[in-house]
Amino acid sequence: PSTVQQARSKQRTMLGKKRKLQDIDDINDKFQEIADKSQELQQTMHVLYSDKEKKLEQVQSDNEALRKENDALKEAAKVQNKHCQSLENKLRDVKSTLQSNERYRMTNLEHLSAKELAVLSKICADNMSEIQQTVERCNDCVICCD
Repeated sequence: PSTVQQARSKQRTMLGKKRKLQDIDDINDKFQEIADKSQELQQTMHVLYSDKEKKLEQVQSDNEALRKENDALKEAAKVQNKHCQSLENKLRDVKSTLQSNERYRMTNLEHLSAKELAVLSKICADNMSEIQQTVERCNDCVICCD
């Protein structure tokens, strides 16, 4: 082979090697891009995961606060129920006393003096006032009273 042919052959070989090196550089650049994007994605996922964790913690905290508030409301309802039951019992007692007084008044009215009638009238008025107050308190009781 002539020197020219050898030179051309060497030149082709060098060009081929140069192309291969360029291809390797291109591939390395692509790998670097992929590594950079992978790093970005990892950071984004970390931020998203952190946000999710914070939100989960907030939801758990809110749930605990709501649970405590619910327990407090249940306790308040129990107290209110006892109060209403007490008012209902008082109302029942006052109504019973009123009915007894009414029966007594009807059966013994003709035997009473004016002073005794005035005393009974006052007792009836007091009982009516107490009944009215009890009914008003019971009506204010939102939970259990009709």
